[in-house]
Amino acid sequence: MIIFLYGPDSYRRQKKVKELVDDYRRKDAAFDLEYFDFSSQNQNGENLSEFLRLREFVATQSLFRKNKFGVAENVFFKISAYSISRRKELKNFLKAQMSPQDLVLIISEDGKPLADFNFLIDEKAPSTELKFQEFENPKGAQLEHFIRKEAKERGVNFTPRAIGFLAESFNNDSWGLINELNKLSFIKSESVDVDKIKEISDYIEPPTDGGKIYYSIMDIVGNRSLSQKLRDLEILFCRQEEPAKIFNILASQVASLELAQKLADYDPLIKFGRIDYEEALLDLVISH
Repeated sequence: MIIFLYGPDSYRRQKKVKELVDDYRRKDAAFDLEYFDFSSQNQNGENLSEFLRLREFVATQSLFRKNKFGVAENVFFKISAYSISRRKELKNFLKAQMSPQDLVLIISEDGKPLADFNFLIDEKAPSTELKFQEFENPKGAQLEHFIRKEAKERGVNFTPRAIGFLAESFNNDSWGLINELNKLSFIKSESVDVDKIKEISDYIEPPTDGGKIYYSIMDIVGNRSLSQKLRDLEILFCRQEEPAKIFNILASQVASLELAQKLADYDPLIKFGRIDYEEALLDLVISH
């Protein structure tokens, strides 16, 4: 069975992926779970290694585990560069995975599939289970409702004016909004107003460097050389940016499920004092 999740709101989309994985884990603790990312292409624009790895995952039978759960990202990344035969092969492969009940394959994408793959969002296909879901960026009243819901989960009570201010400031930027809510959740106050948000916000009121700190942080896990990433991390430390802040921004902003899992693995080690934030960040840069 394939579940196709798509749309520009990557935060809610990734949250849905986690919800589905956690729900399946509760039903079957012994299932096989594997992640695939098609965004790393070869010279011809085709990711043969991830496609072959996915096919092998589907085909391989386990003596001890019957059910499989796969999460595939960026399957249609640069698909226009695929050869006709490779594109047809991918289409036939995905069609074959629509029915099997011992496999759940989540495909998470930024946009709708191309016409050849519209079977992934066929509303006429009979089904009693979720087959696809779109995640548009929330607007207006929907965005304000989203802010209230996420704020409630974090124990933050905003004034109506503050909610409107956040909605206007973070329109089309759910990850930035969530990062701001995470930071505001540390405020010990019965009600948070606009003045308090402006007082502590890094992104609504940009720092004197033009707001480049955010991009510097994301660069340390970007597609760059190790020496460049180490240099950027050292610069952040020299500028006395809090390692905990760097870590938490990465944890709330990264789109890669593999990278998000790495950060989640560091979290208990930090909390139990086995490593500190600086060590975790250095290890992340070296290993990523």
